[in-house]
Parts: sequence; C-alpha cells; structure tokens
Amino acid sequence: MDDVSSFVNQLLERYHLEGINMPYTMENFRDKVRKDALEIVTQDNTLKYEVLKRLSPNERLKGLPPDERLNGLSLDFIQEYLAKHQNK
Repeated sequence: MDDVSSFVNQLLERYHLEGINMPYTMENFRDKVRKDALEIVTQDNTLKYEVLKRLSPNERLKGLPPDERLNGLSLDFIQEYLAKHQNK
C-alpha cells in the first residue's frame, strides 16, 4: 500500500508542479471510497435481512448446533423452560 500511496503522491505533485488543476483531491477520493464502502455494507446487510425475513424461525435455526441455538438465553430461562416442558 505504501508503494501505491507514494506513486499517487508523486503523480499529484507533478500535476501541481505543471500547473494542471486537479479538482478531484485525495479528500474527494477518500470521501468517495467511504461512501462506496458504506453503500456496499448497507446493501449487504439489507440483503441478509431480506433473506432471513423469508425464512421461518425453524429454518433459521436448522443449521445451528445446539450450543449456538442457546446463545443469548439466560440459564434461568433455560431451566424454567425445561421445568415447564419436562412434564409433557
């Protein structure tokens, strides 16, 4: 990355020395990269949400091992659930 950065900096310096106007600055470039990255992340999250929304809870859990299914549940909740359902 340092090589690319050095090259770009040298190129910009030469443009500046020759009096060529560079309306597209590094700050413009950085802003564009940030906006593009944010758009990709947003689209990716939206797509994941749309896919998950179409699946039933059972379909979402199907591929998860039991310990991952229980993540986020308190021990008290699990014990209460088991106590209620052991009699059935």
